[in-house]
Amino acid sequence: MASSEKLIGAASMAASMLLTADFIAMAQAADCADLSNRLYIIDKTMVFWDRAGHCPDNSYGRILFGATPQQVLCSLSDSIAGPRTSCNDESSRPLFATITSNLDKSDLGLGGAHQVEPIAVPPH
Repeated sequence: MASSEKLIGAASMAASMLLTADFIAMAQAADCADLSNRLYIIDKTMVFWDRAGHCPDNSYGRILFGATPQQVLCSLSDSIAGPRTSCNDESSRPLFATITSNLDKSDLGLGGAHQVEPIAVPPH
């Protein structure tokens, strides 16, 4: 392997670790996450966040992100008006619906067609 290929590989790994760190920092700073605060990498291109806590409003939130915490694809949250779902990327809606219906499964209901990896969220 040429030294330039090693540098590109190292830079790519550092960038992906940086993005993971951004998601972990976001989850650690979350309010109302005393019951659940889980992150999953899906297909190495998306992150799903499942957060829940003892709050009178906004007691849970579920968000499917693209590569960064700023790229929200779909979200589901509790509000005074009841559950609210929105998708900035309509093509992600079926995937998001499957995930949110299968939170109790380790593969989030996605099966072998998708790679799902949990991300540890250490206490902040």
